[in-house]
Amino acid sequence: MSANGLETFDRSIHATNLWLKEISKEIGVDRRMAWRALGVVLRALRDRLTGEDAAHLAAQLPLVVRGAFYEQYRPAIQPDPMRSREEFVARVADGLAGGGKPMDPERAIRAVFSIIQRHIAEAETAKVRHALPENIRMLWPPNAGIHRVKHGDGSTKVADVMSRNVQLASPNDTLEEIAKRMAMEDLGFLPVGENDRLVGMITDRDIVARAVALGRDGQSRVRDAMTEDVKYCFEDDSIEDAIQSMSDMQVRRLPVVNRNKRLVGIFSLADAAMKYDPAATGGALGGVTEPGGSHTSSA
Repeated sequence: MSANGLETFDRSIHATNLWLKEISKEIGVDRRMAWRALGVVLRALRDRLTGEDAAHLAAQLPLVVRGAFYEQYRPAIQPDPMRSREEFVARVADGLAGGGKPMDPERAIRAVFSIIQRHIAEAETAKVRHALPENIRMLWPPNAGIHRVKHGDGSTKVADVMSRNVQLASPNDTLEEIAKRMAMEDLGFLPVGENDRLVGMITDRDIVARAVALGRDGQSRVRDAMTEDVKYCFEDDSIEDAIQSMSDMQVRRLPVVNRNKRLVGIFSLADAAMKYDPAATGGALGGVTEPGGSHTSSA
């Protein structure tokens, strides 16, 4: 233990200095400006995440950096509705303005995202990336420190890469409520659960084809438009088997259940590409995009 008994704080200072050194080197600024860039980008990222996802990310940050992350925190606005790359870059540019030497906001974003990728647990960074709209996700440096799990021998299971933060709809929710949730959370579908059981699935396509096209209004219930023939996979299925099933069924996402048929997660081709192997998903994606799939929503 350190002489002053504050070992955790000392480790945090050391880690923070390391982060600032790496940012300074990457974008060519001094330590003070690196600190400003780190705080501004982290807060923009925080505001785009749900409160829960932001809290999980914060728990992985060095103690000193966590303080900057939560500066001016307003959980009521989360997640911020900004969806485009341009909006995110503009938010960072506004935060960097008036701070001395001009700084390229995109370079600052990429530098901070690289730091997160290198120093935060892979599972957490994958969750953060997946939570961002695709246009903002493009700012994340490709392959920045990503280490993918072993594959090809059947040892990797769906549970190793699936998303566990599952959003559920109720059969009694109105279509207006669900449409608003999908828009706010950037989702294309939601599993429907009742009495701890998976009873259906509602997609944005279902809302259009089974409700709006038939003249139903937003107060119609999810049960009136949902798909009851739910396709799913088991958490202990191999990744290879799950990907092949998705290709055969022409779907991009599958609910994941345990052997008691309780919903435990969502497995998507994006999860497979990000956490497992992009090449392994290529054939499945080709199958999904062929005409005739039962659930062809791109989200």
